[in-house]
Amino acid sequence: MLEKTEIFFTENSHEDLSQHESPEANIKYQFYDFFGTLFKSGYMSNLNKKKQIFIDVVISIIFSLQLNSFCWYSNMSITNWSSYKFFWECLGYFNIENLCEFFDIFDVCFYGVFAYVSYVIFIILSLGILKIYWKFTPEYIVLVSQKFIFPLAYFTFIPILTILVVGFKYLTNTQTKQAKYDTNSNLKSISIGIYGAIFCIIYIAFFFIFAISYEMLTAELRHSSSKRNIKAKSNSELDILLIIFYGLICILYYCFDESTVLYLQCFQAIFSSIFTYLFIKNMPYYNTYANSIQACGLCSLSVTSLSFFFAEFINDTSITIIFFLFLQPILMTLAIRRIKLNQIKIQNYSFNNQSEFELKIRNLLINYEDSNKDLIFEMFSKFSNDNNIKKSDLYVIWETNFCLYTLNDIRLARVKLLKIKNLYSTIEGGVQKWKIDKKIKNENLSDMRYKSFRFCRKYYQPLYLSYKQIQKYWGFWFLQ
Repeated sequence: MLEKTEIFFTENSHEDLSQHESPEANIKYQFYDFFGTLFKSGYMSNLNKKKQIFIDVVISIIFSLQLNSFCWYSNMSITNWSSYKFFWECLGYFNIENLCEFFDIFDVCFYGVFAYVSYVIFIILSLGILKIYWKFTPEYIVLVSQKFIFPLAYFTFIPILTILVVGFKYLTNTQTKQAKYDTNSNLKSISIGIYGAIFCIIYIAFFFIFAISYEMLTAELRHSSSKRNIKAKSNSELDILLIIFYGLICILYYCFDESTVLYLQCFQAIFSSIFTYLFIKNMPYYNTYANSIQACGLCSLSVTSLSFFFAEFINDTSITIIFFLFLQPILMTLAIRRIKLNQIKIQNYSFNNQSEFELKIRNLLINYEDSNKDLIFEMFSKFSNDNNIKKSDLYVIWETNFCLYTLNDIRLARVKLLKIKNLYSTIEGGVQKWKIDKKIKNENLSDMRYKSFRFCRKYYQPLYLSYKQIQKYWGFWFLQ
C-alpha cells in the first residue's frame, strides 16, 4: 500500500485530464494556487521560517494599506475636533464662515453617504469582474459577501455615520449660538430639531438594515451546519456586537462634549483590542483569506484608536506615525500567523506526524475508486475509535485532509468529488423511489433492495457531506 503513494508525485497522474482543460480553467487554478501558497502551503512546504515571516509581513503591509485609508481618516475626524474642522475645510464640503446655512448639513450627509455607497459599489463591481473572469458561482458571491463585504464594510459604515453625527452636533451647536442673536431663533431651533430627527431616523434605519442583512447571511451557514450535526464556528455574533459597539460610540460622541473625547478614545481602543483578541481566538478553520482581512481590520481599528489616544494624551500627533508604520504591521503579522497556526492545528488534528496511516489515506483519497471505499472508512473508523474522536469531528477530519491532499491536483480532485456527488444522488434517488413504489403499490417487495441502498448510503453519505462542506467553506471554483 505504501508503494502506491508514488502515484501522488508522478507527473502523469492527471495527464488525461489536463488535455481537456481550457486556458481559462488553467488560469483559474493558478489563481487558487497563488492564494493557497500564501495562506496554506507556506507552513506545509519546505520554506524556512524567515521566508514565512517575510510573506506574512508583506501580506500585513498590503492589508494595512487597504484599510488604513478608511480607518485613519474616519478616526482622525471623529476623535479630534480641530482635525475634524480642518478635514472638512480642506475638502471644501462647507464654509466655516457660513455655518448657519442649513444646506451645509445636507452636504455633510450627502458626501458621507456617497462615500459609503461608492465603496460598496466598488466592491460589487469588483466581484462582478471576478465572476466574469473566474466564473464564480452565485453562491460564492454570497459567501464572499458574508465573509468579505460586510465585515469590511462596517469599518467604514459606522465611522462614516459617526462623522455625520459629530458633524451634525458641530453644526447645530454653532447654529444655536448664532441663533441667539437672530430674530428667527425659534424658527431655526425648530428646523434644527426636524433635521436632527430625520438624521436619527436615517441612522437607525441604516443600522438595522445592515445588522439584519448580515444576520440573514450568517443564519444559513449556522442552520446548514446544525443540520449536519457538525460544530461550525461562526463569528456572526461577534460581528453584531462590534456593530452595536460602534453604534454606542456614535451616541457617546454625540452626547459628550469636547472634554470627554480623550476618555472615549481610551474606551474605543480598549474594546477594539478586546474584539480583536476574541475574533482571532475564535477563528473559524475555513476561509483563511477573508478571516485575515477581518482580523487585520480589527487590528487597524485598535492601532488607530490607541494612536490617537496617546497623541491626545501627550499632545503630540507625531506619535501616530510610529503606530501606523511600526506597531500596526507587527500586530497584523502576529494576527495572520495566529490564524494560520489555528488552521494548521486543526488540519494536523488527525495526523501529528508522517505516519503509515497518513500515507495510506493520502493515496486512497487521491486515487479514490469504488473498490477502496470500504478500506477508507474502515481505517477512519478504526482511527476514530482508537483516538476517541467524535463522529462529527470525523467529518471535519475527512474534509480537511481530503482538501489538504488533493489541492496539489485540483483537477483530479474536482473529478473525484463530482463523481461522489453524482453517485450519492443516484443512491438517494433510488431509495426515495423505492419508498414511493412501496407506499403506492403496497407490494411485498424484498427488503434486499432497500438494504443494498442503505448499505451504499452508509458509505457515501459522509463523503457527500464532506463534498457539501468543501463546497461551502473552501471555495466553489474547483467544485462547480
